[in-house]
Amino acid sequence: MSIEFSLFRIPIRIHLWFWVMALWLWTLNSEQGWAGLAIWVPVVFQGILMHELGHALVGRSFGRQPRVELIALGGFTFYGGVKAGETDLGAGNAEIYYSACVLQRVLSNTAASRPRPLMERPWFGNR
Repeated sequence: MSIEFSLFRIPIRIHLWFWVMALWLWTLNSEQGWAGLAIWVPVVFQGILMHELGHALVGRSFGRQPRVELIALGGFTFYGGVKAGETDLGAGNAEIYYSACVLQRVLSNTAASRPRPLMERPWFGNR
């Protein structure tokens, strides 16, 4: 049992267990009542969907035909072959390129978020 639709010509399937788990996770911190549920489920849905669409759009840029499935604890992006009439140029390098982008992002976030000693912060006038 699932909901199926397309967004940006990318087929999307949302399994029943995705909604069940979103509701269950809401019950773990349900002090906000039903209003919290009305906020929680759409936020979880759009957050995971946008994340998976990011994978799908990168795959499409390398000539793949993506499809997205939202399941119990998140989502998956699956890729089909290259489009008809196109070669597989670059598609084999997509995983290497994506891995390099992720590594660069992790390293830049780590370097940027590394706390400096208090006295080295610019508002103290020390450099």
